[in-house]
Amino acid sequence: MTSEPLFGEFIPSRKRPLEGGPVTIAVGFRYDDGLLLCADTQYTGQIKFRGSKILAKSYADGSKSAFVIIGNLRYARMCVNLYEEMVEGTPAPECTLSKMKQLLISCVRELHHGHIFKHPRRDDITVQFLIGLWSAKTKGDVAFLSTEDTSVIRCYGYDCLGSGEMLAQQYIRPKYRRITDITQRPRHSEDFVRRLAVTALNNVKKYDAFCGYDSEYLTITNEGVMSKVQKLNLSPKSPKKK
Repeated sequence: MTSEPLFGEFIPSRKRPLEGGPVTIAVGFRYDDGLLLCADTQYTGQIKFRGSKILAKSYADGSKSAFVIIGNLRYARMCVNLYEEMVEGTPAPECTLSKMKQLLISCVRELHHGHIFKHPRRDDITVQFLIGLWSAKTKGDVAFLSTEDTSVIRCYGYDCLGSGEMLAQQYIRPKYRRITDITQRPRHSEDFVRRLAVTALNNVKKYDAFCGYDSEYLTITNEGVMSKVQKLNLSPKSPKKK
């Protein structure tokens, strides 16, 4: 005879979330001269392993793209590879920032309608991105975008994604001065947002078991200068408002 569980007894459905879940912390910040993207390097599925979640590309005409992966690694890489191929196949005179965003929307839609929504375990497969785009044709500004399912929105401040999102929001929100009009420039320096990112990610990794290992970051300036992916390892200090 099988006994009934006691009232209030917690019975977990699984020991770990599946690989496709948003087990990460990823944050992007607009600053006065560009965009900073950062993430932890822990992948958690049936096993844990370490790897970069930032995929950056420079194109022949000088345009740039950088994706931070949140969720299923293989589906995310497939989408990024498709996007890079489509941008590479676009004639340089047509590769405006608007065109790059249209291609992104098309790739994200194809990923979900062509693959994820048809998956037999659809609820266990999640893919989201934080994205930086810079067009050599348009110039003048780097676009910061965020995705959820098939939606693609442009961000003008900061955004957090992943299982550590709520913890990161609690630390960042009181310190990051949001702009009130999209025509305004961000109010913080690169040094400020980098130190804010260090402390936020360190705090998240203390309390979220699915976020961990080293943190990495990349910057793209409004002039189109893209840094290498490197460790986000500054000693945390209380950021001073600019």
